[in-house]
Order: sequence, then C-alpha cells, then structure tokens
Amino acid sequence: MEKLVYTLKYAHQFEAKDEANKPSFWKEEWIEEILQKVDINRMSPEQRVMYDMSKVKMDMYYEKLDEVAAEAAATATLKATAEALQKAEEKSVRSVVSAHLRGIPTIDICEITELSIERVLQIIDEYEKK
Repeated sequence: MEKLVYTLKYAHQFEAKDEANKPSFWKEEWIEEILQKVDINRMSPEQRVMYDMSKVKMDMYYEKLDEVAAEAAATATLKATAEALQKAEEKSVRSVVSAHLRGIPTIDICEITELSIERVLQIIDEYEKK
C-alpha cells in the first residue's frame, strides 16, 4: 500500500527517461502498469489519439501474427498427414507386391491389406507393367 501511495504522490515528478532517479520498486509489474496509466492520462489529446492509433495497429499486428502462426501449424499438420498417408500407401503397395510374388491369392491379399479388389488388381497390374 505504501508503494502505491508513494507512486501516486510522486509519479508526476519523474520523466519516462529518468531511470536513475526512480525508486527500484517501480520496476515491479503492477507498479509499471500504474505508471503507464498515469503517463497515458497526462497525454495531450493529440498524443492520446496517436497512442490509441499505435495501440490499434499493434493489436492488429499481433492478431495477424496469431493468424499466420495458426495457418503455419495447420499447414504443417496437413503436410505431416499427407506424408503419413504417402508412407502408408507405399507400404500397402510393397505388401501387395510381396504377397503377389509369394503366390498368395488376390482375395487373400485384399483381406490382409484391407484394400479393395480393384486397388489390389491395379497395384499388381502396375507392378507387372514395370
């Protein structure tokens, strides 16, 4: 409470750049918030308009950063999912070809790999064309 009373009583005597003469407890977060509000209240109308405009611009900037970060995260997730699907597809193709080369019937390959008969036949056909 004493810090608050002292701050309210003497804050007007210190300039923002006068760091050397400020009490050390003014660096506490809650005191800094009070001092910032005091500084805002001491602004001229023109300064206040400029301050408010700057604050709106900063808010918009940080909002845009959040959007970009969310987009990047979504893109990374999509890319990781696409890569995982690609790897799964490659594994399925290898499994079908391997089973076919061992002479396992096509219907059994479908049951083992959980692929449709059309897809298994397509994979075998593509392999045999190579």
